[in-house]
Amino acid sequence: MFGILAGGDPFNLEPQGAHETVIAFAPNAEGEYRAVLKIASNDPDEGVVEVPLIGTAIVLAPDITADADTLDFGEVAVGDHSERTLTIANQGNQVLNIWSVSVVFDELGFEIVSGGGQRQVMPDSSFQIVVRFTPNMEREFTNILTVSSDDEDTPTLEIALMGVSPLSVNGGSAGPVEFGLGRISPNPFNSRTMVDYGLRVPGTVSLRLYDTGGRLVRTLVNEREAAGRHTVTIDAAGLGSGVYLLKLTAGRDAAVRKVVCVK
Repeated sequence: MFGILAGGDPFNLEPQGAHETVIAFAPNAEGEYRAVLKIASNDPDEGVVEVPLIGTAIVLAPDITADADTLDFGEVAVGDHSERTLTIANQGNQVLNIWSVSVVFDELGFEIVSGGGQRQVMPDSSFQIVVRFTPNMEREFTNILTVSSDDEDTPTLEIALMGVSPLSVNGGSAGPVEFGLGRISPNPFNSRTMVDYGLRVPGTVSLRLYDTGGRLVRTLVNEREAAGRHTVTIDAAGLGSGVYLLKLTAGRDAAVRKVVCVK
């Protein structure tokens, strides 16, 4: 890992003279390296001089981080909106390339106001993403914000988005069963998991499984069902390990939850 670039050939040194030797350090893997440079001469007191050589090799790579893993917008009335800011930083030692910033299901009340698109983030620098929540009906909303980059350890950063538009005072009484995804057990799962969901009115229902890029992986339910609680099983056969998004849709209602398959 250490090599002599210049000044390594035999030479004569005049009294009070000096000589320069150039040493190169070229590591091929991360870690600390040590060697000894030996200089042999006709000095009667010290025929061999040993000079320690020490070098540390580091890996140049970006490191993406976020200051939160969830943006909770709280309660927002229909017709109003609320905004939250997410800070994305590069804690690595190389430029971070952001390929895309997106909301997985853009019809679920959340939109990127600023900070989207491609950009470069220098080491020890950051940028901000502003997300707006605008509910169009009285219910709970969930979604996923994804940030894709060239960080090999975290190529896709996922941030949960949550918000609710509460029932108004004059909105009437809630039905016995609220729309939404209920218990998912177990989660994470290895072979299969049971998903519970509720429908407040009868209608055509779809329950679909997507990857984090928004690509359809499997359709679990696509039929007309009665109001009330329902269950369906997700079989892990054919699924790879990773995070998936479960989307329930019925009329204008929609809900999304994360499920994790571990094999």
